[in-house]
Amino acid sequence: MSMRRLWEGSERDSVISRLDGRTKLLFLFFFALLMIFIDNPRTLFCLFTFSLLLHGIARTPADNGRMLLLFILLSLWGSIASQALFFAQTPKTPIAVLIPESCPVLGGLTGGLYIYREGIIYGAVQGMRAAAMLSLGLLVCWTSDPRQLLKGMAAWHMPPQAAFMLVTAVRFFPVMAAEAGEVMIA
Repeated sequence: MSMRRLWEGSERDSVISRLDGRTKLLFLFFFALLMIFIDNPRTLFCLFTFSLLLHGIARTPADNGRMLLLFILLSLWGSIASQALFFAQTPKTPIAVLIPESCPVLGGLTGGLYIYREGIIYGAVQGMRAAAMLSLGLLVCWTSDPRQLLKGMAAWHMPPQAAFMLVTAVRFFPVMAAEAGEVMIA
């Protein structure tokens, strides 16, 4: 499958594909608000799982699903790893030492490098927020015709320039991804 087809909207007929663009955008907006205001890890996990279930309802193609899974794993791993290493709040409980303070050069420069339990938890919560929004954002992109989104934004009396820029970004992302893939191959 080409990079361009991977990022373009799906032609599949599903309940989510048939929804009005305004409905999808409103749902995305309220979901984003939930991600900001909810801090309970279990609730965030349930919302993340719900966003993945919506992909099942939309019958997201397998190639798109694999790409989504890759992005989710990379974003979760990056969030957890960075917070585990560089957690700045207190208390913090080290569970592993990567570079001890007594290490001749690096120990003195870094003050030691530790993996913190609280950082892992905090990174997982923040990563869950990002993964849920990524999942739902890609669902809207993959199941919406850009014209549908433009009509929805115009109906809300959004400034035409802003609506056009947003829709243009959604429309031309597949083209940019295809070109990036060609550059990587070259």
